[in-house]
Amino acid sequence: MFYNYLFYSIYKFTLKTPRKDDPVFITVFMMILPIGANISAVYLIFEKMLLLPELTDFAMGGLALSTVLINYLVYWRKDRYKQIIEKIESHSMAKRRRWKSIIILYFIMTVILYFTVAYTSDYIASIL
Repeated sequence: MFYNYLFYSIYKFTLKTPRKDDPVFITVFMMILPIGANISAVYLIFEKMLLLPELTDFAMGGLALSTVLINYLVYWRKDRYKQIIEKIESHSMAKRRRWKSIIILYFIMTVILYFTVAYTSDYIASIL
C-alpha cells in the first residue's frame, strides 16, 4: 500500500510539472531517488558496521535498473497504474490526506537519513 501511495504521490507531482511528456515514464524513473537513497544509506550503515565492501558504480547502476524494472512490471506493464490510481482516488479524502502526510514525512526522513549517514559514516563503527 505504501509503495502504491508513493507512486501515486510522485505521479500527481509529475502531472503538475510544466513538461507533461509521459507522467508514468517519469514516475517510474523518479521512484529511483527515494528508494535508492534509502538503500544506499542502509547499506552504508551495514558497510561500516560489518566492514562490507564498498558498492561500486556498477552495483549502484544495477540497483537503479532493478528498481526501474520492478516499477515497470508493477505499474506500467498492462497499464496497471490506472487501476491503482482509480483505487486510491476512490479512497476518502481523509485517508488520502493521511497518506499524503506519511509520504511527505517519508521524503523528509529519507533526506535526513541520507545526509546524516553520509556525514557521520566514518563514526558509525566507533559508535556501535
